[in-house]
Amino acid sequence: MKIILVLIILLGSLQATSLSNLSYRQKQTLQYVYSRAKEFHLELTMTAIAWQESQFGKYTLSLSDPSCGIFHVMPATLAKDTNINPTKWNQSRLCERLIFDRDFSFSAALVVLKYWQNYWESKNVPRVWSHMVASYNGGFDINIGTNKYLKHIIHKVRLLKAYLRRNKRWHQK
Repeated sequence: MKIILVLIILLGSLQATSLSNLSYRQKQTLQYVYSRAKEFHLELTMTAIAWQESQFGKYTLSLSDPSCGIFHVMPATLAKDTNINPTKWNQSRLCERLIFDRDFSFSAALVVLKYWQNYWESKNVPRVWSHMVASYNGGFDINIGTNKYLKHIIHKVRLLKAYLRRNKRWHQK
């Protein structure tokens, strides 16, 4: 019985992460993120993060962090970074906005990514992109050689590139 349950869970998660099985709403979110991030030359990165974090908006809340929105930004970090008093009330309002306002969610994630990009560029590290992505999830506590999050994002970027080659119509506008 346990084996069957594990198989059902695994098959469900595989199906949920397949780009060919996205709902209309998830496809809209994918297109939105890709087109918004293009201006910043982060279209594949931010699209992969939106996929990893929320499956393109399917799961916009994680109570374990807590994190919210398409990109699972942490309200406490956002409050600190935007000079908002990080009370529980303010964090709840930020979380609500991250979930229901995709422009706000996008902007918050972009601020975090740009912070890490600038930080690692100033340190003259090799592979700035890898450090930036790993830090988006892990802050300063990263090891890019063994970072699982980074590996997931790299894998998703590869899958996105293949998907975009097959679906050229919408992303070349």
